Amino acid sequence: MHSDWNDLEVLAPELLPFFRAARTGDFRLPRCLRCNRFQWPPRPVCRYCRFDEMGWSSAESRGSLYSWTTTYRAFEEDLTWHTPYTIAVVTLDVPDLVRLVGRMSGSPAGSDLHDGARVTGHFAVSGARRLPALLWRLAD
Repeated sequence: MHSDWNDLEVLAPELLPFFRAARTGDFRLPRCLRCNRFQWPPRPVCRYCRFDEMGWSSAESRGSLYSWTTTYRAFEEDLTWHTPYTIAVVTLDVPDLVRLVGRMSGSPAGSDLHDGARVTGHFAVSGARRLPALLWRLAD
């Protein structure tokens, strides 16, 4: 695997199942094996029932826009060609409160975005990085 995968194995091994699934386009989230509730970020103990066994389950990558910010100056060289870009926090359509951060696809104008706007997620690999990036787009 590329060095990004090696870095992930060392720095955040709990994220490996998420990124491995994302590589094939599957959207998976950690889920408690006792109470069956989704949660993010991954943790060794359920935040609801304190059970210490978690699994990973497929989930729909749909939700509503909770917050966003548009960046006009790239903070990483790899993102220069994306500027301006919008980073979004999305509340997923799962029964449990799960919010994920990703980049909006394309460059939606600020006027196109509003609290609660419906979005769908997908994964893409771009630039020098080999880890899949979570991208959101406005739902039709």
